[in-house]
Amino acid sequence: MAYATKKDLFPMLGGCSCGHVRYRLALPPLLVHCCHCASCQRHVGGAFAINAIVESAAITLLPSAFEPLVPGCKTNPEPLPAGLHPAFARLTDGVPTTPAETEGTGKPVLVTVPSGSGIGQTMASCPVCRTGLWNNYADAGPLVTYLRATTLDRAWEVDPDVHIFTHSKRDFVSIADGKPQFEYYYDNRAAFYRPDVFERVAALKPKEEAYKVQLRAALS
Repeated sequence: MAYATKKDLFPMLGGCSCGHVRYRLALPPLLVHCCHCASCQRHVGGAFAINAIVESAAITLLPSAFEPLVPGCKTNPEPLPAGLHPAFARLTDGVPTTPAETEGTGKPVLVTVPSGSGIGQTMASCPVCRTGLWNNYADAGPLVTYLRATTLDRAWEVDPDVHIFTHSKRDFVSIADGKPQFEYYYDNRAAFYRPDVFERVAALKPKEEAYKVQLRAALS
C-alpha cells in the first residue's frame, strides 16, 4: 500500500495509447488487487489485470492529448514521444489515430460483456485506439470503478495489495511480493482496507444499498 503513503502522488493522470481519453484520478485507490482469473487474462491480453478499486466520482475526464506519449517506468519515469506513420497503417490495413480525431474531451465507449455471474460487466475503452481503461461490476455498478492501473501515467507506483484467482494463475508467473493470495475471490474485502479509507467506504454504503435495490428489481 505504498501508493497511499507517498506524498503528492495523487491526483494522478492516466489515459489510453492514442491520447483521445485522458483522465485524472483524484484519490488513492480504496484497494488494488491483481486478478489472475481467465476472464481478466482474456480482457487485457496478458497474464493478469491490476485493478485499482476507486469511487467512480474520483475519476474525471480531461481534454484529449494532441501529443501521445509512451509512459515511463520505475527506472525511467519520464514519458517518451510517441507517433505513427500513415503509410504503415495503410500497409497493415489499420486506421491511424490522428490529432483531428482527438479534439475536445475524449469519452470512452462503454460495452457490457458476459461474465461468470451471468449479470455481465461493463467495460470502458477508448473509441479510437480501443485501449481498455476500466470496468464496472455488479457489486457496486456505476458507483465503483475497477480502474486498470496500468493505464495510469505512473503505473509503477500502484502495486497490488492482494492477489486473487490464483488457481488460474499462469505457470510462468511467480508471486514473490509477499502480498496475500487467494485461490478464488477474497472472503472479506474490508479486511484489506486501510484505516484512511474507512470513511470513504462508509459514505459509499447507502448508495450501494440503493443501487442493489435497483439491480434486484431490474433482474426480477
